[in-house]
Amino acid sequence: MNGAALYGVEPNAQTCEFSRRDLEQIRITLPGRNRVLGPTTMAETRAFRNDDREQWATMASFLA
Repeated sequence: MNGAALYGVEPNAQTCEFSRRDLEQIRITLPGRNRVLGPTTMAETRAFRNDDREQWATMASFLA
């Protein structure tokens, strides 16, 4: 079951036609220039992981 069926909405079955050139032009004009949306180095990954652990520990203390 998808969201359309869940809410009783008929999905738009029309396909979107564009070329690779069109897609590249869209990517160029979007902000962010198609960059990675997360850690890109091991140091950034460790910092992200450690921050996540800290947040879960804080949440667990509130739930206890």
